[in-house]
Amino acid sequence: MQLQNYARGEWIKGSGKLAEVHDASTGDLIATTSSCGLHFSAMLTYARRSAVRRCARRAH
Repeated sequence: MQLQNYARGEWIKGSGKLAEVHDASTGDLIATTSSCGLHFSAMLTYARRSAVRRCARRAH
């Protein structure tokens, strides 16, 4: 199973080399994931704009 990333209000599957996620108690492989291909500056812009909208709603 490949884990997805929640970014910019949607679930996005990373691309490129996958990292393995192992169960801490058994060592079994439980998933893979990647953050390659994510646009981090767009994610920051989305987060900032979302925060401004939330603060504006609270002020009214």
